[in-house]
This record gives sequence, structure tokens and C-alpha cells, in this order.
Amino acid sequence: KDKLDIFQSKQGNVKRYQWVWSTTGEDGIEVGRACVLDDGNYHYIVTAQASEAVAGSLQEVWREMFASVRLSEEKDPFNTGS
Repeated sequence: KDKLDIFQSKQGNVKRYQWVWSTTGEDGIEVGRACVLDDGNYHYIVTAQASEAVAGSLQEVWREMFASVRLSEEKDPFNTGS
């Protein structure tokens, strides 16, 4: 944590942490992004990782995907879209 720049925000009573990183994988450099939601009882985590060669073209997709991450209220209907 001390070596990452972590963006912290809050959505209601839920703390939200986001960060990006790069690492060396089997096929070269990879770029990752993570989001952790902390409701005080549990941590809910979403991650994405791609090769450096395609990560730039995924920027908008990842932005939309991570912007949509939220905890729903129990009363909210759950729809998988299927």
C-alpha cells in the first residue's frame, strides 16, 4: 500500500479504494487496475489486467466498468442481464 497511489472515496457508508499498477508477466509488461469496496464488514474486489500492448485501448472500457461497480441495496432487484 505504501508504494501505490491509492485513490480513496466514499459512496454512502461504503469506502472505495482504487489503484493501478504494472508488472512483468510471462509475455512482457502488464497493466492492472483494482477497486475495493469496504462496507465495514466485507471487502468486495474487482480487478482487471491486460498486456501493455492493449491496455491503452481498454482505457474507456475499464473506466466504464469500474465506474459501474457499486454495492446494491437488499431491496434492489438483481439482474444478471441474461
